[in-house]
Amino acid sequence: KLYIMKNALLKSGIFLILTIFAFQSSLAQSNANEPKIGEKFVIQEATTSSYKAIHFPKLNLLMKRGAIASYAPAENKVVEIVEVKKNRKGENIVVLEHVDGKNILTGVKSVRANYQKALRLGELEAYGRS
Repeated sequence: KLYIMKNALLKSGIFLILTIFAFQSSLAQSNANEPKIGEKFVIQEATTSSYKAIHFPKLNLLMKRGAIASYAPAENKVVEIVEVKKNRKGENIVVLEHVDGKNILTGVKSVRANYQKALRLGELEAYGRS
């Protein structure tokens, strides 16, 4: 009986250690994908006619402000995260501003973006990486 109890105790201890290790590694992975204020990114060219994860104003509103109806002026601009929020679905929504304090587009100082979706779709790329 003593041998069986020692064996069961050993198995449960190993299981507990493996469970803790798995939980910590999953936490580390989720934290690695969390946005941080001050992180810099480059706005990439949209793969379609519009951006899916970066929320720019509609093109007709840009025209009303006297700008060209295009998102091309925002491409390859270096932006940084100035605010991080979570939406109802638990997704990270970041507010991006130009690092120099200039407008991203004519009359547009900051834009919101779904952080994970923008990285996944390639609309944002970490600054300094190619």
